[in-house]
Amino acid sequence: MDIPLNVEVFCLDGLCGRSTSVVLKPETKEVTHLVGKKNGLPHQEILSPVPAVTATTPDSINLRYARHEIAGLQPFIETDYIQMKTPRPADGIYYMMPYVHPEVQTLPVKHEAIP
Repeated sequence: MDIPLNVEVFCLDGLCGRSTSVVLKPETKEVTHLVGKKNGLPHQEILSPVPAVTATTPDSINLRYARHEIAGLQPFIETDYIQMKTPRPADGIYYMMPYVHPEVQTLPVKHEAIP
């Protein structure tokens, strides 16, 4: 089955998004998941397993899901939060160690959730 990119993706009850990319199994180069951008806000990318694809044409992809079921699929971009100590100057003036007080910041780190 050919899976076209940047085409409209249809659910059982209508248009649900656009295809953006595919996920391949490295050993066999077999397509395992379709990545699609959902319609509506937020424009989140989700992973759909290839067995959910019922039909493809050069202009569209059909899925076996209803639009409300798309919300339960795994997001393609996941965000983890890490804590990191960063030096903060005491009283707004830059000092050398040991006069710098470390400040803990929580930083978002985004990564692709490739199965």
